[in-house]
Amino acid sequence: MKYYVKDQGMTAKDAYEFQSPFDCPEWDATYAAEDFHARHDGWECSWPLTVTLVYDNAHEVDVTVEREYSPTFRAI
Repeated sequence: MKYYVKDQGMTAKDAYEFQSPFDCPEWDATYAAEDFHARHDGWECSWPLTVTLVYDNAHEVDVTVEREYSPTFRAI
């Protein structure tokens, strides 16, 4: 399976390979978004982003993914 992020100007030929343990577009997109955030500078992006999943049969599915943000503060 592959994915790319249209909001970042990517196309299908820029898609990243990844393995998802799920078989549901929403969960696959969540897993892909975590990969994009952690491994491909996704933390620098303005979310939500549209993740385009490319399945092995070339079927594409667009899913919008929001990033939750929970700041942690600690006084020393």
